[in-house]
Amino acid sequence: MSFTNLALIAATRVEDLTLAYRAPVEEEAGVSVVWWIMVPFVALAVGLIVHRTCRKRRHTVETPNDLLRELCYAHRINGTGRNLLGVVAEKAALEVPASMFLAMKKYDAAVDAASKHVKFDRHDQAMLRMLRRQLFTLSR
Repeated sequence: MSFTNLALIAATRVEDLTLAYRAPVEEEAGVSVVWWIMVPFVALAVGLIVHRTCRKRRHTVETPNDLLRELCYAHRINGTGRNLLGVVAEKAALEVPASMFLAMKKYDAAVDAASKHVKFDRHDQAMLRMLRRQLFTLSR
């Protein structure tokens, strides 16, 4: 190319071209910014729906152990306490483990009966006393 052609090309601006030589402007075929902004919100909404569905508690109580679990949930007894009450009910041969929740005498009788079969360590004994207070003292 000669120097004059290069000078002419360098000096030519887009405004100088005629409409015949301009390429038509087309819409971008890619994903718009709005969709990229909506994706995290949709993912968050789906995640929250799945989380609520999975954590939804059953309303039916089908077995005595389910009743014990529901009562422990209602009294805000943690998993360790629930497991310990399950051991007490099993070793005391209670037909309905939730019957321990009815009266302090029944709870004490179940713990005494279970103590004959299982040696509770200091931590378990402290937990049983704490559960007794939690179940049978009035909250203020």
